[in-house]
Amino acid sequence: MNFDAWRHCLRGRLMMRLALTDAAMNAYLDALAADPASLRALAALGYLLTQRRHYDLAEPCLERAAQLAPGRADPWFSLGYAQSKAGRHAAAIASSKLLNGPKGIARRERRLGSGRVLGP
Repeated sequence: MNFDAWRHCLRGRLMMRLALTDAAMNAYLDALAADPASLRALAALGYLLTQRRHYDLAEPCLERAAQLAPGRADPWFSLGYAQSKAGRHAAAIASSKLLNGPKGIARRERRLGSGRVLGP
């Protein structure tokens, strides 16, 4: 575990709770500078960018998060949402199929009772 990245993610989460989105974004960028493969930082940064309607910037963060945790539903859902809002409907449908198909990720997580949340 990279404690610098963890510390910056914690700061980002606090800034999100305080509604200081610019400071939160900087904290998540600092976390990615410390650990470019930080799943929490990638997912949270993608979430923030999606909230700000910067879908084209959010998509690479969320794609990377989904690659790092292919069995988790959160990054796939956020990725599909950002793709849909950016007008890339075919890609959004493909992401959705991974979530909701007969052997989809979301179905497995519901069955297993996963209550963990990645984003802020």
